[in-house]
Amino acid sequence: MIMLNPGDEVPLRSLLQEGFPEPLYVTPDITLDRMLNEFQNGGSHLAIVSEKMTEYQSSDVKESKAAKHTSITVVSKRRNIGIVTLEDVIETLIQEPIKDE
Repeated sequence: MIMLNPGDEVPLRSLLQEGFPEPLYVTPDITLDRMLNEFQNGGSHLAIVSEKMTEYQSSDVKESKAAKHTSITVVSKRRNIGIVTLEDVIETLIQEPIKDE
């Protein structure tokens, strides 16, 4: 990233194709110790906090003389709430702000 010239207007897509880690998604009820472990195991120090929302969609598939068959499709979506960083977790655990230089 340091090698890029801002004047080149490199699209974000090209950086994502260079092997950025998959985003880490967590729920708001994750504990701090588990969050710290997730950061230690992964390649990212940033997580997206989201709630999983499930929608059920039904549609009639076929109707025969005997019965009407309905298909139910489950669609999972995420509602992003915010982000949390490794620094946020550490500051909360030690109950002191980290002074950046």
